[in-house]
Amino acid sequence: MVDVVLEVEIVVESKEVFKVLASASAIWIEALEHPISSLYLTSMRRGNGSITSIATTHRRSTIDHDGPGIARRLKGAGAFVLQCKRLEFHYCDWAGSSRGMNAFLQTKLPAFARENPGVEVSVSPRPGKHPVIRGHFINGREKAICVRNMTPHEILDKALYMRSNSGEKMNKGTKAGRNVVRSNNESVRGVWDPYHGTAFKV
Repeated sequence: MVDVVLEVEIVVESKEVFKVLASASAIWIEALEHPISSLYLTSMRRGNGSITSIATTHRRSTIDHDGPGIARRLKGAGAFVLQCKRLEFHYCDWAGSSRGMNAFLQTKLPAFARENPGVEVSVSPRPGKHPVIRGHFINGREKAICVRNMTPHEILDKALYMRSNSGEKMNKGTKAGRNVVRSNNESVRGVWDPYHGTAFKV
């Protein structure tokens, strides 16, 4: 919750319908059927029997309360789209490397599916092969993680990682343990070129 002081020009037709133009911050606020008393008045100037200018403190919140009120922007909070659309869990009934996956499917997968209703979950057997988690993303890409010989808790961590992944291809600047410096300035040493400088003699 934050208090914002706005110097505004206000035109009042009635207490139920009014429009406020916030000239200082270039924000247009429209409110219908909202009482004027909900604004915190700090100063007011009258002219010819009507309010011509008013300084008000408007309390804004990112929570959109029920009922009519001042329109608020949530700044993308309601526009989030999960990038992972489907997770496939492959297992084998008799292979020892799928022991952890089989336990995960029985104990932890139901809760994982309930907590992530936006992700489609499918389970299918792969006889004679290692267990795999395969993710499908809205950009059309697929990623697979082999979870052979992992415990159910470790497999859950991999499933959460796959759910939170964007599906983009990992580049050199995002690899774990690799710090890549990107700058708009030219290198002090310059770019190395094998055809310049003194020749190396063996």
